[in-house]
Formats: sequence, structure tokens, C-alpha cells
Amino acid sequence: MSILAIIQLVLILAFVVYESLLPGAEYELVEQARQYVVLGIIAGVNSVLTAAFIWHITWLYEPL
Repeated sequence: MSILAIIQLVLILAFVVYESLLPGAEYELVEQARQYVVLGIIAGVNSVLTAAFIWHITWLYEPL
């Protein structure tokens, strides 16, 4: 997982924790934060799969 994806996930999770700790946090804000977490996880998985695919292609076509 790239460092940027890890930083993105940490920032999104920090935002969710901050929103959930606010007194009287509105439901829409918390729901939107949860959606951002899901999008962040999808982005992280996407970056891992992309890195694995690139590694596989470079390993597959490595000159013998």
C-alpha cells in the first residue's frame, strides 16, 4: 500500500472520529463520513491491486 493511500485513510478515519465525538452530531454528517471511509478503503484496495498488477507485469516480462 502506498504511503499516500495510508495517509488518506488515516485522515479520513480521524475525520470520522472527530465527527462522532461532536456533541449532537447530525446524522447526515456521520453518514457522509462513513461513505468517505468506504471510498477511502476502496481507493486503498485499488492502489494495492494496481501495485500488484504492475509488479506482476514487470516480473512476467523481465528479460531472461
